[in-house]
Amino acid sequence: MRSIPESELFDPHTREESVRWLRKTLALPPKPIEADPALISPLTVGIEIEETWRQALPALGAQWPAERGSPRNVLSAEELTAFYTAYNVEDTVVQPVLSSIMPAIPSPSFDSYWEFSLYPSKDLNYTKMEADSLFEAGLLKDVHEYPLHMTVAGIQNDRDAFTFVSALEMSGATTKERLARAAIARAGAWAQKSIGGIRRRRPDELSGGDTIGYELRTLCVSSQEQLARTLGKAAELATLYTSSDWKEFQTDVEQRQRSAGLQLAPWPKPHDDVAMWERYSGQLIQ
Repeated sequence: MRSIPESELFDPHTREESVRWLRKTLALPPKPIEADPALISPLTVGIEIEETWRQALPALGAQWPAERGSPRNVLSAEELTAFYTAYNVEDTVVQPVLSSIMPAIPSPSFDSYWEFSLYPSKDLNYTKMEADSLFEAGLLKDVHEYPLHMTVAGIQNDRDAFTFVSALEMSGATTKERLARAAIARAGAWAQKSIGGIRRRRPDELSGGDTIGYELRTLCVSSQEQLARTLGKAAELATLYTSSDWKEFQTDVEQRQRSAGLQLAPWPKPHDDVAMWERYSGQLIQ
């Protein structure tokens, strides 16, 4: 199968064929495309799910939980050679599977071990089916928490993006643990989250003729069901954003933040003001 060209991203037949091909490639049984109206969005939504080597290589990951730190920092040269030998053995099994599905789910960057970059869509039933297939095939697992970046085209300004991502965060699209990493994460890693966890995207970074949009970078995937809820919430917020009720909703979200003693503006990067992010995660995140 070829990668989906931009001109066919919103063609139902092309997207259905892509889902069918993905499931066949992963040796999964056929499944009808869902048609949940709650997953229809007036705005284009795309998601990226990042996976670390500890999550992708389960045998080695079990031997090297995050608490042990980086093998490069704690192993001798001889031990590190043995580690990389074990890494390569498991990697040669996993990588061909991941590479085989790239026409349906590209991996455009290597910020982590692997990045599942699901094609953008206004019908998030396709997005959900693609993600469900990854879970069913064991490429994503409910026992892990994966960073989730969501790009929503059509959001017009920082304030609206901040409201949008805050509403997602407060509805279960992130965890206290994900936000609390601000206290221990390297500045470089958190700096990529931009101001307040949002990043404005250029027209050439968007699909479907959209000229403005924002990437929301503080979210996570903690289970198959949680991701389905997050997609549903994103579609709900997109519908609200295009209605006359958005300003009233925005006022309510901002009042909740004000009541928690948080500034009503895009916040500093987490490593620049850890206390603000910790106060937010402690008071407003489920």
